[in-house]
Amino acid sequence: MAKMFYEMGYNVLLPDQRDHGLSDGKEVDFGYRAPEDLSNWAKRVDQTVGTDSQITLYGLSMGAGSVTQAAGASQLPSSVKGVIDDCSYSSMSDLLSDKVNQLVASVESAPIGQDAIKQVVNLLNPTALLHDVDLQLQAKQQVTLAEISPQAQLAKSKLPLLVIHTLDDQLIPYEESVANYNASDAINKQFWLLDGKLDGHASASRDFFDYQTS
Repeated sequence: MAKMFYEMGYNVLLPDQRDHGLSDGKEVDFGYRAPEDLSNWAKRVDQTVGTDSQITLYGLSMGAGSVTQAAGASQLPSSVKGVIDDCSYSSMSDLLSDKVNQLVASVESAPIGQDAIKQVVNLLNPTALLHDVDLQLQAKQQVTLAEISPQAQLAKSKLPLLVIHTLDDQLIPYEESVANYNASDAINKQFWLLDGKLDGHASASRDFFDYQTS
């Protein structure tokens, strides 16, 4: 994506998210602190090239969760002119709950003995698992699952928004992007939903020409 934008004539800044690459951190925060981080990066761009810069925040998958959560930040400089959300989730608690329930359903349909199924399903209790994740997040990141919500942040944003998703996404259902799009308070917003089989999650760029011109 960076190469594509660069060849289209844009300057590109590729900051590592927390606990990624050269950035600090020992745990992923699912983009919860992206509003602070991306605001600081945007301010650094302004300091480097001038306050008349025009910045678009682009994110893919969890990166899209980060830029959409930043979209509603009050500290975001006015040089940020728009957001591109490529296959983000809308709510981390809802997404994890959906994934755990899918896992339980796959175990229940597995060709193994009923006693084994019951034991595994008991270990995969969705409520208990999500509660444990929530406690871990609170202890290590001082944040709850319910607070990690691109949908809630987009409801505070009037920034122009492009939402991208594919119908065949099995990791993050396209309905998550529908929720994000509907939540946005932007007057200028567009939802590009690709049908057909494009290899599932984060695969919209395979339709390369349309991806460049959408």
